[in-house]
Amino acid sequence: MVTRLHLAASGKGIAVEAGRAVVQFAFDYLEINKVTAFVRPGNTRSLIKNLKIGFHYVDDIVFEKGTRRRLEVSPKTAVRSDSLRVFDCRETGITRNP
Repeated sequence: MVTRLHLAASGKGIAVEAGRAVVQFAFDYLEINKVTAFVRPGNTRSLIKNLKIGFHYVDDIVFEKGTRRRLEVSPKTAVRSDSLRVFDCRETGITRNP
């Protein structure tokens, strides 16, 4: 999951709520048993966002391009989204633009 918002949107909870919805969808509909995130240690906003979603720190991993914090969330630790509605486009009649 990658989140990137304009700085003007920062601090409004948009990324946290979107992250919660994505994680909830992964657990409820894709039946995944854990989601892993890799975050740069200095990216405080991303670390805080992931903790608010329910991720917990696992360890630090060294890659070629630097160290990343590994965080994981499971269905038991995830903070549920206030409301998540999933629509099947085939049922709603919504079609994609060409």
